[in-house]
Amino acid sequence: MEVEALPLIPPQTFLSRGETLGKRRLVSFAGLEEILAITQEHLGISSWQMARLLGSNWPGQHMNGWKRGRNSMGSLYMTRLAYLWYLKYVKHVEVCSLSRIDWDTGIGYTRRKNGHRST
Repeated sequence: MEVEALPLIPPQTFLSRGETLGKRRLVSFAGLEEILAITQEHLGISSWQMARLLGSNWPGQHMNGWKRGRNSMGSLYMTRLAYLWYLKYVKHVEVCSLSRIDWDTGIGYTRRKNGHRST
């Protein structure tokens, strides 16, 4: 029986950033850029809104650092990002209507103008 090979993931995208112990744990900047882009597209949120939902007090600064490859997204923000997907596709929460989440209390706050960002 022959196994069929399917091109599912963009090549050379989800690799580690380097050989040292610390860098082996970090996704490449291309991988991070891909994850941020598909999250924005599928959750219907802006980059600023995404950083805000992840709990950033400086959403513009964090998002610019992640998108331009100056900073890597830490495991805390990656875990919260995965939870946003869970809220959208398992709990059926309209993540696009949220302005922020208080991760200490678990409370999500809605935006004044609900709905997807215009594309």
